[in-house]
Amino acid sequence: MSNLKKVLRVLSAVFGMAVLPVLAGVDAQSATINVSADYLTIQGAINAASNGDTVLVDSGTYKENITFSGKAITVKSVNGTTSTIIDGNSLDSVVTFSVAETKDAVLEGFTITNGRASGGGIYCYKSSPTINNCTISNNTAASGGGGIYCTSSSLKITNCTITNNTANSYGGGIYCNSSSSVPTTVVNTIFWNDIPEEIFLKAASISITYSDIKGGWAGTGNINANPLFVSDNNEHLQSISPCINKGINTVPQIQSKDKDDNPRIVSGTIDMGAYEFQGGQVTPVTTPALSIIKTVDSNFASPGGIH
Repeated sequence: MSNLKKVLRVLSAVFGMAVLPVLAGVDAQSATINVSADYLTIQGAINAASNGDTVLVDSGTYKENITFSGKAITVKSVNGTTSTIIDGNSLDSVVTFSVAETKDAVLEGFTITNGRASGGGIYCYKSSPTINNCTISNNTAASGGGGIYCTSSSLKITNCTITNNTANSYGGGIYCNSSSSVPTTVVNTIFWNDIPEEIFLKAASISITYSDIKGGWAGTGNINANPLFVSDNNEHLQSISPCINKGINTVPQIQSKDKDDNPRIVSGTIDMGAYEFQGGQVTPVTTPALSIIKTVDSNFASPGGIH
């Protein structure tokens, strides 16, 4: 984001309507805000963003608990989930949508981990966000929704891997309570090894298709088969995985790249899960040592960003 835009947005916050015409002129086109070149934290970048903006997040481990604050923005990793991790530090939900976010609030290409709350990974209340190409793993809930908790909400979840999450009561993978008029939809996604069960509904409905769910789930194209991850901590698919070429290509939310920023459709039909099998030997991507700790939301990075 340009320095002029930064200055005008600060002035807008201080002086209100007086600078809005100028700001509107600068932001006639949506802005791209970079973490860590423009802001040190993801939340700082979200706070600075306006509807229609994109927050691009560099590789690293970000110890944050972020909220979209009702904004219709895209928060997307530059290099995919293997190298871009949001770690909730066992403090709260890692990501929160609770201010009537719509489908235009998009989270894409992250590993969401180490959250602790109802909705340890993602908490959604009366909102309808879009979640693409994410791994939601190793989160916990004292009650329901280790991976995802949604109430009166309608999420769109596409090509995600939801695994190894735990809830003490219900819905280790996802807990849905009191659906909105449009149910949550899940496509091309893997639910595996979540405790006590993958999916729990309470006065709610959910549409799941072309997905792999441990224990099974009714829906077109769904399977119940070990996805054969490379390892417990590596959700890439082995060459013999039953999830390869078992998704559906015609979902609007499908992206051209997978979680690793590799081509999303390799052999004619999309795979289930966050990673597309690229053929040959799978070589896991090593997560960089960089660790970014959330400090003050409004901080700017020093010139040149973090090194």
